[in-house]
Amino acid sequence: MPSKILPYKREMSSSRTILIVDGSSDQMFRLLHGVSDAGWSVLLADSAAACITLAAQYKPAAVLLDETLAAVDQWSIAELVHLVSAKSVVVLVAEEPNEWQQLPSYVSRVVPRSDPANAISVLREILG
Repeated sequence: MPSKILPYKREMSSSRTILIVDGSSDQMFRLLHGVSDAGWSVLLADSAAACITLAAQYKPAAVLLDETLAAVDQWSIAELVHLVSAKSVVVLVAEEPNEWQQLPSYVSRVVPRSDPANAISVLREILG
């Protein structure tokens, strides 16, 4: 089945754009509303392939990445990081953030999946 690319756009400016990559529709839309309400433009991808396509095209300021996609598609995610600008931040959204004691090199932070507000706080802290 082909990947879906689901853009949710306001005015697209890479410095104000967040890419959310999550295979779970419920989680994706919770993050979408939180990030959008905080004033960022949002791109949605439900697979690593869609993530790479959108990252290459829009060069987002940050990527919120579901841990299950990261575990399955590490090489694809490494390619994503190569494609996005040096200022891009990858934040892993994890079920158990404490299990990620040593972060993969492509991840800046880990936030709990159950707390979308925490992801927004981290984005504000890192991106301003």
